[in-house]
Amino acid sequence: MLGRVRVAGHSMEPSLRHGDTLVYLRLPLRAGTVVVAEDPRDDRLVVKRVAAVEGDDVVLASDMPGHESLLVERSAVLGRVVLRC
Repeated sequence: MLGRVRVAGHSMEPSLRHGDTLVYLRLPLRAGTVVVAEDPRDDRLVVKRVAAVEGDDVVLASDMPGHESLLVERSAVLGRVVLRC
C-alpha cells in the first residue's frame, strides 16, 4: 500500500517539520524507522518513530523530548515513511 500524509505539528522536529509531505509504504516494522499509524485516541493519523516492537504492540515515540510515547497495535501502523517531499 502506498500513501501520502502531511506533517502537522512539531513533535518530530528536527527530523521532520510542520508541513512536510511524506510518502509511506507497507513494509516490515523495525525499531528506529518513522511510520504513519492510526491514533487510538481519536480519528487522526500520527507520524512517529518506532521505539520498540513487542509482539502485536508497537511503541511509538516523538523525536522531540517531552512528548509522550504511544502504544498502538501492529495493525494500526499503515506503513513506513520512505520519502519526504
